[in-house]
Amino acid sequence: MGAEQPQQAKGRMRTDHPARDLAGLREWAGTAGSRPQPERLADRSDTHGTIDFEGGRCTVQAGPDGLTLHVEAADRDGLRRIQRLITERLRETGGPDAPPVAWEPAVATGPRPRHGTKLGIAAVVVLVVAVHLGLGGLLLASGPWKHWALAAVLAALLAKTVYLLRRRAVRRGQTRRAH
Repeated sequence: MGAEQPQQAKGRMRTDHPARDLAGLREWAGTAGSRPQPERLADRSDTHGTIDFEGGRCTVQAGPDGLTLHVEAADRDGLRRIQRLITERLRETGGPDAPPVAWEPAVATGPRPRHGTKLGIAAVVVLVVAVHLGLGGLLLASGPWKHWALAAVLAALLAKTVYLLRRRAVRRGQTRRAH
């Protein structure tokens, strides 16, 4: 099993006081305490803030009707941890009537599947067929003792092709299940 891919999530919190809530996040990020907190406040303005965490980052944008949050993390657990910390802090800042943060599902940000692989597979198949035809022609034109050697080469090429195609099918299945 390979390493997890980087994750992203977006959140939205509708509030009548976006500047106050952003200021609360900035204050929290700028102080040290006993509770889990971000590493540091990386960037800020009156309408924007970026908070760095261990293994991730949260970017907050204050708009006229609320906050927009964008979280990036190295893995799914880190993403959930940052989302939880931000959500808890916004609840503390907004008081008992604080609106909830609506998080969109996490999205993997790793490399996307390459397009054009069908053309690549077709080229490999054509190449394999051409090699087999060429070796088959040699087999027919050669003497009886060379039949075994060429048959072994053909069997090895066939086995390798089957192995590669099967491995590719397994990887595709794992990628589809992950999404």
